[in-house]
Parts: sequence; structure tokens; C-alpha cells
Amino acid sequence: DEGIDTGDIIIQKEVFIDENKETLKSSYNILHREILELFEENWGEIKSDNLIPKKQKGRGSIHFKRDYSQFEPFIKEKGWDTTIKYLKKECSKHRFIK
Repeated sequence: DEGIDTGDIIIQKEVFIDENKETLKSSYNILHREILELFEENWGEIKSDNLIPKKQKGRGSIHFKRDYSQFEPFIKEKGWDTTIKYLKKECSKHRFIK
């Protein structure tokens, strides 16, 4: 539809990220690989319009570039090599995430 990430969902997949070992970089790479595979596996159904769209549940979330500043201190040293576990721990201390 005309909104950003507001239209119906045509296909989705749950992906497990091991927060104890994955980093921002490795989790991005995992998700990138999974979305490409999901698209390739379902291209025939997408192209022929054989999928039944599902309405999105909930309101979703919105993120702005300015939000990065609150996380920057926790990823400044290691950048994309920051572990998910460390980032979640530090952000929860500062009540940025649950």
C-alpha cells in the first residue's frame, strides 16, 4: 500500500538468532541470507499471485536515525562486532529495551 511497512504480509518466516554468540554484523548477515532464501523459495507463488495476504497485527514500530545516539556508546568500541547479548544487557540497564 502507500505506507511504509504497513501493507499486508504475503510471506514471512521466524528466524532464530543466538544472542549469546551473534554480533550485529553476523545477525544482519543471517537475516539478509534468510530473506533472500525466502524470496527465492516463494518467487513462483509471489509471481503468480497465489499467496493469501495477511493483515499485520499491532502497530509495529518506527525508528529514526536520531535514535542511534542512545545506542552509540555501547557499540562505539566494537562497532558491528558488538555482540547482541552485550548490547541488550547494556541497553536494558539504561532502560532502552526490555
